[in-house]
Amino acid sequence: SLRSLYSPNVGILHFTKTGPPVLVLPWMGQTIVGASQSPAATVWPSTDNVTELANIIKQILPTAPSPVQEVRSAWTLPQSFPAVQGPAQKGTAKGHVVVEREGLVTVAGGNWTTYRSVAQSVVDQVVAIGKFQEKSFKCRTPSIMLLGGHGYSPRLSLQLSKDFGLSHSDAELLVQRYGDQAPSVTHLMQRSEHSEEPYKVLCLLPALDGGHVWEAEVAYAVSEYACTAVDFLVQRSGLAFLDYPIAVQVAPRVVEIMGDRLGWSNRRRKEELETTLKALERFCPPPPREASQQG
Repeated sequence: SLRSLYSPNVGILHFTKTGPPVLVLPWMGQTIVGASQSPAATVWPSTDNVTELANIIKQILPTAPSPVQEVRSAWTLPQSFPAVQGPAQKGTAKGHVVVEREGLVTVAGGNWTTYRSVAQSVVDQVVAIGKFQEKSFKCRTPSIMLLGGHGYSPRLSLQLSKDFGLSHSDAELLVQRYGDQAPSVTHLMQRSEHSEEPYKVLCLLPALDGGHVWEAEVAYAVSEYACTAVDFLVQRSGLAFLDYPIAVQVAPRVVEIMGDRLGWSNRRRKEELETTLKALERFCPPPPREASQQG
């Protein structure tokens, strides 16, 4: 991830001559740069990986500062590539396959952006082979709105700013992350059930134009059954993806808040922090090498 200046409110799809297309996308006030990897991609991003992407950024934005020194997090996401004999029901490396044998439905492949399509394929296959009275039934996921979408409106962030005295950037970020559930988070900012003091700012992300991540978001994550600090720092808030040093910096406070709400012992908190810091290492950017030195 890089600063927002590398993708000011616009995404870029760059086609290379020899490798896969490179995506440059704005996300949560940062810029995410990445490309599809081969099935043999390693779990840990290398200096070569980062430098190669930095070279491409310099081609796209030649007047921008060197991106190599701006990298805040780096990671790879290993993907399952199904090996299927014969034609696959879903045919691309980025897709998935659904196989049925003797009444057992198996799904392989897929990714973060296609998980609902994966679910739809599985449900439709189960209905097709199952003994259901209503054979015309289809998976309803295309018409089911995600949590946070039912009461959403473009004016929700303005209402949050007015009701809770939040800055525009803070209100926008909360609405982006939680949709119509954002007021539930802001209510937690006003009070703490496990402390005499209300929840405060957890951290300020420099790339977010003054936007904050709040301690109340940790408490809210626990109310949604988050059970580990890694769950919050990676899946819920995305802090590990956005800014590795800040994720490491706030990890002890995240463990403290979760420990208070979940009744962890001192030993459990110590083990949780050690596990969390170890897990965050996979987001640590590799040692930089200036793009100009590459080939």
